[in-house]
Amino acid sequence: MESDTRKAEKAADAAEKKMTQAEQALRTQSMTFMKIDSMGKKTITGNIAFAPDEARELKELAKKGVAADYRVSQLEDKVARAQKDTGIWKRRYEKLLDQVQDYLTAVKKAPERVADFLRRVIQERDIPQWRQPTRTHQHSVER
Repeated sequence: MESDTRKAEKAADAAEKKMTQAEQALRTQSMTFMKIDSMGKKTITGNIAFAPDEARELKELAKKGVAADYRVSQLEDKVARAQKDTGIWKRRYEKLLDQVQDYLTAVKKAPERVADFLRRVIQERDIPQWRQPTRTHQHSVER
């Protein structure tokens, strides 16, 4: 019981830590957005002028955004391939399940008989050909 309780506590702690990390990431993102919105000063002509450090930071953020878009695209492709592979493996599994359905039914109805049968088949296969008993029947007809 105690080990189950400890496991549950550890799982709860891990979930809380993940939530805290997600909340922290969301706060950081929100603060970055607010910082970007506050950058630059509107000029008389209607343009926006940035200080050199603001321009540098915006360029870095733009580069990170482009890199993130590329990474997201790669991950989306990876997910699409994984979904396709999952479909292929599901079809293979269903085909195999269909092929062994009779065996599974036999195992459910008579597991010992199936196990005995398989043991006999495996033992016969392990006996070299020249030592296997012949199974031909000779009939002698007397007249």
